Amino acid sequence: MRRRAAAAAVLACALAGCARRPLTVTFVDVGQGDAIVIQTPSGGTLAVDAGRRGDGGDDAARRAVVPYARARMIDSLDGLLITHADDDHAGGAPTLVRRLRPASLLVPPRLLVSPPGDHEQAAREALERCRSGRVPIRAVGRGMSLRFHDGVTVEVLHPPADWPSDGPLADNDGCVVARVRYGSTALLLLGDAQEAAIACMLRARLDLRADVLKVSHHGSRSGLPPALLEVCRPGAAVVSVGRGNVYGHPHPAVLDALRRGGARVFRTDLDGTVSVESDGVRLRIRTALERPRRVP
Repeated sequence: MRRRAAAAAVLACALAGCARRPLTVTFVDVGQGDAIVIQTPSGGTLAVDAGRRGDGGDDAARRAVVPYARARMIDSLDGLLITHADDDHAGGAPTLVRRLRPASLLVPPRLLVSPPGDHEQAAREALERCRSGRVPIRAVGRGMSLRFHDGVTVEVLHPPADWPSDGPLADNDGCVVARVRYGSTALLLLGDAQEAAIACMLRARLDLRADVLKVSHHGSRSGLPPALLEVCRPGAAVVSVGRGNVYGHPHPAVLDALRRGGARVFRTDLDGTVSVESDGVRLRIRTALERPRRVP
């Protein structure tokens, strides 16, 4: 299923003979965390993060992500991408490995080269489960892409090969940033990227344009510098955030900047699970708690 071409790593994930459906990118309501399920028109599947692990053995993957996948007739994943090892992104990863059996595990390089931190237990457990199950594990970074046979491409924009694997830039700013493209539509998934990571991508003059922006770090103020919004120019923005969280996310300045920039804002704490559908030309956004809405 894997092949290399130049600097790109390719993941082929199509199911022959499937009925044509839209690309669906779903931001599952996992509270204060991130979990995204991507299902391509031909049935390819990729999960990006898995939400938080809770007390008593419960986690967001078991409670929300797996039930959503089952409802979509997803019994296994072509890939699981952990953007970084923080518990609110990787806490449910062991559950997804066990329940949805990804064909490959994709991680930022530092997870394979740096000693584990106290907050990285779940990510390390997912790695060990994949190793024991002989699931391929791949470090991903800028210049790599995941390509599905139906034309959907997930481009990895960050981190670059020379990004530090330890120190203050290794955690949120070292997370994987990806851009999902299908036809003329694009979604930018920022993970928890902060000012240093975003400045790095802007300096490299990467294509950061997107119809839909997954706002960084649950809407924290340091995740949306004005220069990014000027380049991205999204028609819609999704904030994955927990109800009544103690961090004050999303920050009012972020919401104001998005609206002034013309983006319609969707929030998992207010809208529930948010699904973006694309036929390659048009987008439609559905929310669990509101009627379907179109984005120009």
